[in-house]
Amino acid sequence: MQTRFRIGTAALLAALVISSSSPADALPAVTNQGSKLVDAAGKPVVLKGCNLGNWLILESWMFGGTLELNGHGFKDQTELYATLDSRFGHERTQKLMDVFRSSYVTPRDFGLVKSFGFNTVRLPFDYRLLQDDASPGTLRPDAFVWLDKALTMAEAAGVYVILDMHGVPGGQSKQDHTGQADQNKLWTDTAAQERAAVLWKAIADRYKDRSVVAAYDLINEPYGDMRQDVRSGLAKLLPQLAEAIRSTGDKHVIFYPGALGGGIAFYGKPPANIGFTEHYYPGLFGSKPATETHARLLGAELPAKQAYIDKIAGPYLVGEFNVVLQSEDPNRLMRAYYDRFAEYGWAATMWSYKLLKNDAGAQGSAWYMVTNADALPKLDAATASYEQIESFFKSLATAPIAVNEPLKAALTDPTPAPIPLAKYSPIPVALPTTPPSDPAGFVSADIGGAAAGHTHASAGDKVEITAGGSDINATADSFRFVSKSATGSAELHATIVSLLDSNQYAKGGVMARWGESAGAAMVMINAFPDGTIALISRASENGPTTETKIDAGVPFPMQLKLDVKNGQAVASYRSDRGVWKAAGSVSVPSGAFRIGLAACAHADEALTVVKATLGPAGDAALPLPNELAKRPAGKSLLTNGSFEQPGESADQATNWSRWGDWINHESAWSPTHDGKGLIGYHHWQIEGKGGSSGLWQDAKVKTGQRYTFTLFAQHDAAEAGKHDADTLELRLESITPDGAVTLNNHDFTITKLATGKDWTRVGVSGTAVSDTLRVLAVINSSADPLRGGAVKLDDATLTAATDGK
Repeated sequence: MQTRFRIGTAALLAALVISSSSPADALPAVTNQGSKLVDAAGKPVVLKGCNLGNWLILESWMFGGTLELNGHGFKDQTELYATLDSRFGHERTQKLMDVFRSSYVTPRDFGLVKSFGFNTVRLPFDYRLLQDDASPGTLRPDAFVWLDKALTMAEAAGVYVILDMHGVPGGQSKQDHTGQADQNKLWTDTAAQERAAVLWKAIADRYKDRSVVAAYDLINEPYGDMRQDVRSGLAKLLPQLAEAIRSTGDKHVIFYPGALGGGIAFYGKPPANIGFTEHYYPGLFGSKPATETHARLLGAELPAKQAYIDKIAGPYLVGEFNVVLQSEDPNRLMRAYYDRFAEYGWAATMWSYKLLKNDAGAQGSAWYMVTNADALPKLDAATASYEQIESFFKSLATAPIAVNEPLKAALTDPTPAPIPLAKYSPIPVALPTTPPSDPAGFVSADIGGAAAGHTHASAGDKVEITAGGSDINATADSFRFVSKSATGSAELHATIVSLLDSNQYAKGGVMARWGESAGAAMVMINAFPDGTIALISRASENGPTTETKIDAGVPFPMQLKLDVKNGQAVASYRSDRGVWKAAGSVSVPSGAFRIGLAACAHADEALTVVKATLGPAGDAALPLPNELAKRPAGKSLLTNGSFEQPGESADQATNWSRWGDWINHESAWSPTHDGKGLIGYHHWQIEGKGGSSGLWQDAKVKTGQRYTFTLFAQHDAAEAGKHDADTLELRLESITPDGAVTLNNHDFTITKLATGKDWTRVGVSGTAVSDTLRVLAVINSSADPLRGGAVKLDDATLTAATDGK
């Protein structure tokens, strides 16, 4: 559904004329009392809104193909401007961009922002609006024209503004949204740092008495090269920027940005009127696109963050967030996030208000609140005439607008329907009260600035480790290490009984480490909370890490072992079938090292808990071979889960639908897990580009109930010179009037499945958001055309989950 708006030029001019608000119309100034934002009378102020992206700093993808360069998206704003400068001259290019800025956001846009129930915009801007790189010591004559206009329009609409320096002198990351990709000089260029301080001082001096300004967001996404640890740089630079602002007498709230993977705890307790800001994109950028991801964030991670924010008594801004994919029930989830942020007293601004595209209407992904109602032309900045580009930019002021009506309805509904999600317990933020104690011969240490942890050892070589830490990866680590010294060779054998799901990338495992610095050489075999096992290593001090995912879905308790000798570290794990399997080996440095248990929360404001048993005695806690090769307890909701009965054709199992090639009911294959039938996937017969094949079945269930889908799998290995299929994915979906919603999914590497007479039990759990639940088994073919091997599936079940979540 979409709504169209038409407004003429005369109306626009009239709106601009009346846009200067009188003092009586001024918004109440925003400050904070501890972690809560309040007005001068102490009344809570909940800032709820969106980002005005692609207005005062350009991002190619947000033009959606309407403005390109040489047939594709422009690399960054700098490349686009350079092209226009070379064609039309610098002065005409500046005039052209003024036309764009005059048209892309107008008073009608602020009215649309308010129609979503919002009272705030975060305004991303480029420092180049204020200062030319050719004259870094002086402000441009027109430095504040566009910020002034933005504040004036916002004030007239009764909307607060958070000023966000999206592009910082020198570049705070290599990303294109800084205005210039691939530079990342802020961290080493003191002149750039001084320029940033001078610019923020100038901004504060101009706007210190403007109550429409709710806060200053000093540096957008200071992520460096996406791997480097910038925490020390931020801890040094941000107070300098704040001091420059305060030197003017400005008392606006200031937000310090979090570090990528490094959280905000490294700043410590903030001074008065200073808080923190971070961005959340659950389901994107490596995060699993499923409602389970949102359940964990809403039920566990955000409550832990809120407890930390209340503890340090500083305000908090979710500067960017979005639930983008239609398969995640985005509208109800966006409402859930806004309501949760408001409950905590956090400010929140989604990305983004507007997106342009060639096709017409609000459809597809939910990156935007509004878009163009009519189809827009495709222009190439390298060939289109000045007049064509100018005409296109001018048209944006009055072009009909399509509103994302489902999102608007969800955000403004006075009685919203909640979305059923899995229940997670909040992640702990406080250490246990039991007296700390280390296992005999071991010593605990928090490495790389990790938050202080806790270790408690008990009889039977049992140990419980409570740990913070941001990550074990890249060129430096932050985690808790319970270790003993070794020289030449050593072996450590441990059972990981459980690992608290503080984050999908939380880690617990066995590590050998050549030094105590954050960047020391190391090797580790670790588990993630979902049962994935990985081998990670760093060959030299401060060098990069190499990570290889070994297996997925191995149930806890699991056995891990690291054997270091003769310049090699050999990692092994004991699978759910009770047999030891090699995880790999890496070359390691010579000399003394330490070996022990490592734990990392991957959420430095919260903690994870690893429970483990040292030594072979832990074997008794693990299943014996084939112990898991049993049907789950409880009545299955699936029909023909053993695939005994053929469908309308002999090669199809009744009650199951399928797609792709060569996934068939088989009655002549053996062994079966149970009975006389199974599903066989013939990878050696897949032709062309491959792709995926799979089968599914729908079942009637109870909304809000949690279910587990399991089946048993094995594979026949490909012959020499050919390649097995890549992965077996199990997926749970709820079927709703708006389409299929992915509840959870899990990938299992085909080559890690059992062979011969053994079977691997695989499963996935999810919480139903409707009364129709779809189970899917998806086999992804190898991209290599030399394909071989086969996969067998048997005994599929769907039962009420008993995992406690």
